[in-house]
Amino acid sequence: MSQYWFNPKRYGYGVYAKTWQGWVAILFLCLAMLLAMYVDLPIGEGRNPGLKEWGRYLIDLFLLGALFMVIFRDKVEGCLKWRWGKD
Repeated sequence: MSQYWFNPKRYGYGVYAKTWQGWVAILFLCLAMLLAMYVDLPIGEGRNPGLKEWGRYLIDLFLLGALFMVIFRDKVEGCLKWRWGKD
C-alpha cells in the first residue's frame, strides 16, 4: 500500500500536504513558480512588465499547477474533484 502525501480539501478543488514528502513537493512547486516569475517578469530599475509578460506568467502558473495535480494525483487520499464540504 502506498502512503498518501496529500488530503483533498473539504471545499473546492485542491489538496493540502499531510506528510513531509507532500511538503517537499509543495516547496518544489513554489520554487518553480518563483523561477517562472523570475524568467517571465523583467523586474528592475526602469523596467515594468507589460500585459504580454503578465499573461505569459499566468499561463506558466496555470500549467505548473495542472502539472502538479497530474503528477501527484495518485498520492491524494481519495480522488481529486470539486467538493462542497460533505464527505
